[in-house]
Amino acid sequence: MLAAARVLAAALRRRGATRTLLFGSLARGPDAVGPTSDVDLVVVMPGVGGERMHRRLVDLPEVVGFPYALDLFVYTPEEWERVVKTAFVEREILTRGVVLT
Repeated sequence: MLAAARVLAAALRRRGATRTLLFGSLARGPDAVGPTSDVDLVVVMPGVGGERMHRRLVDLPEVVGFPYALDLFVYTPEEWERVVKTAFVEREILTRGVVLT
């Protein structure tokens, strides 16, 4: 799962993502991953505004063909600057997450 997340992050980087962060059970390590685990990613990418956050990038071939369940949270840089100050993001994503790009 982690290898697939890294490949997806690299593909998103080539498409313009400036940051991709892994969080959730996969970021906590192999002991936290179970049969119902998915891949949780935050993606910061310019030019993705206008669409609901959870609908952004869902049509990309790399996302459509992703081999695991995927929760994708896609923010513009401006949105990320606002949300990065929230307790959840600070605790779960910045502190416990893994920077992929």
